[in-house]
Parts: sequence; structure tokens; C-alpha cells
Amino acid sequence: MPNRITETYDALCDLIIRPERHDTYDEKQLGPKVFSLATTNDDSSSRHYCRKDLVVYNSRGLMLRCSHFEPVESQRRTERMPCVIYCHGNCGSRIDALPSVEVLLPFGFVAVLLITVFAFDFSGSGLSEGEYVSLGFYEKQDVGDVVTYLMGTKRVSKLGLWGRSMGAATSIIYSSLDPCISAVVTDSPFTSLHELIHEMVLGIQSWIPRAFIAAGVSMVGRTIQTRAGFDIELNTPIRYASRCTAPILMGHGVQDTFIRISHSEKLLKEYGGSPKTLVEMEGGHNSSRPESFYNQVGEFFHYWLVWKDNFVNAFKIVEQLHDVDIITQT
Repeated sequence: MPNRITETYDALCDLIIRPERHDTYDEKQLGPKVFSLATTNDDSSSRHYCRKDLVVYNSRGLMLRCSHFEPVESQRRTERMPCVIYCHGNCGSRIDALPSVEVLLPFGFVAVLLITVFAFDFSGSGLSEGEYVSLGFYEKQDVGDVVTYLMGTKRVSKLGLWGRSMGAATSIIYSSLDPCISAVVTDSPFTSLHELIHEMVLGIQSWIPRAFIAAGVSMVGRTIQTRAGFDIELNTPIRYASRCTAPILMGHGVQDTFIRISHSEKLLKEYGGSPKTLVEMEGGHNSSRPESFYNQVGEFFHYWLVWKDNFVNAFKIVEQLHDVDIITQT
């Protein structure tokens, strides 16, 4: 029994800090460097975009593989544009950002030209350097380094974060530390790594004596500290939630058995920003999300990053692009 328990906890540690890594993809899977997407309005037009692949070095000296999806220069109407940074899950990579690109770039009347998407592989994930993931502890630093890069280009106005699972928890933590984040979308975040590990241990308690549960969580924590160099007790998004000020749209699958929806419910209650909304969706942790959720995300980001506080300028761009008169009803 002791050997079996030890093996089980070692497997849990791997699931947390060294899950199956998506490091076999080719950048060709990100699609062509120049591409077109149809707008979501009814004018049957399409706009042209480009993908810039680049490298950002994080504060620990590790190389992060990144991609920035933007309009081609000839269709770029403003020098500074809002940008949404996509933060993938613990088994993911920037490949996971492709649905967000398809949603955000062509969304709405002319938002096709008003927003960009930045995707990257966290350290320890995908094609980036690093051995382990930390479910938010080091990932928040990666986000900060990406933000520093983007703001240094002088081509970004507002910033949004869209994260899933590990990336969702990271987005909450980082947004509490940086008031420059104007909007946040999370899909399946967890309240604390300690609570998540506790639930994972409980999930295999059918043959593990209950007396071993608390000791098991401590064992996992010590192993993670030794191998990956961080304290699980410090990886607690719910402690940061009350400090957040950006509006947030949360999504969570009601059948999620890996990170239960109760995590999002608790985070929503503590979250300091406003407005704050939780969308309950059918599906589990890795299920595809319904089109209705993506539409909500598109509307959310474009309101807070494009239209809010910039209503007049946005409609000036509408006139330029569509050569129509803008009628304001009073």
C-alpha cells in the first residue's frame, strides 16, 4: 500500500507540473502567415490579416514562442490597437488560441480592424523553453513579460486577457497586479492550487485511507516545491480576486470534474471588478465551447476594449471603412 500511494502522488505531481506537453506541433499548424476572414456582419466582405511569429525572453531568461495576429498594414486604420492576450491551459499551446483569433478579429460591424490577438506558449509549455508549468505562479511572470513587450512596441492601446484553466487562473492573478488590464475572460479557473490538489486526492480516495488525504496534499506540495521551485500555498487566485478591478466574463462547464464549477462561483463572489458574469455551459473541462459563448466573449471584449470610452472615434472608422452615413437616433 505505501508504495502504491507514493506512486499515485508522484503521478499527481506530474499531472500538475509536468502534464503531457504539446511540443510536437509545427508553426505551420498556426495557419498561413497572411490570411482572410469574413466579417460577422451582413456585407459579405472579408479582411486581410497577418501572423507575426516572434520570441520574447521572460524574466527568468527563458525563451517564449509567440504569435501576434493583426490586420495587414494596408488595412490598419490606427497605429495603436487593443490587444487580447490568450493564455492557454496546462497541456496546451498557442495553437489553442486559434478559435479566439477567428472570433475576435472578424467580430462585429468593423471590429475586424479594431482588435488584435497575441498568443504564446507559457514557459514549460509548447515550444517555449522551461521544464515545468506552475499553474499560475511563474505563468503570471510570463504574462507580465509579454505585456512589457507589447507596450514597448507603441502599437497597443488597451489590453485584455483570455485564459483557460491554468491560463484562466493566471489571468485573474495577473489582472490583480496590473491596472492596465481593461477586461478579462476566464474559462474554468481554480480558486487555489491547494484546494485543487485536495479535490484530486479525494477523487482517488476509494482505496486511499482518509487519514492519508491531508498528509498526501502536503506530500504533493513538498514534491512540487523540490522539483519546480514554488510553494503551492502561494498559488491562490482567490486571494487576488478581490484586488481585481477589470470587468470579467467567466465561463465554466457544468460537467467539469477536473475543476468544478464551484471554483468559478467562489471566484465570482470574491472578484473585485465590475461588471462580473458567470456563464454556465454544457460540457466538461476540455469540451468545445458553444458558439453562443464565443459570441458573448466577442461582444464583451469589443465593448470594453473598443467601444467603451471611444464611441465617437469608433464610428468615424466605420464611416471610413463602409462609406456610409452614421445615423444617431435620439
